[in-house]
Amino acid sequence: MARIISLGSAAAVSDAEHDNTHFILEGESTPILVDCGSNPLGKIHKLGISDDTLQDMILTHFHPDHVSGVPNMLMHMWLLGRKAPLRIYGLNHCVNRVEDMMMFFA
Repeated sequence: MARIISLGSAAAVSDAEHDNTHFILEGESTPILVDCGSNPLGKIHKLGISDDTLQDMILTHFHPDHVSGVPNMLMHMWLLGRKAPLRIYGLNHCVNRVEDMMMFFA
């Protein structure tokens, strides 16, 4: 049975108890991360989900509280030894701006 696992439920302003809105869609195949306003890896690991099983991420739109964690999460995955690609889906303007953001960190 499919389920939605909330990783954060705050709006644009997070605090110590509430992170920006992002969640995992878990079905019969691999989990899918929806949005990445912060680095969700710690929460994903705490749930017993290996980041190696995470193959897909959907970005709903380009606001900082939905995309700002992408560079940090990717760096952490790389430092932890991940070799598999992570497919990122979203509207064209959102994916293009995330690519631009990644170039900034290059």
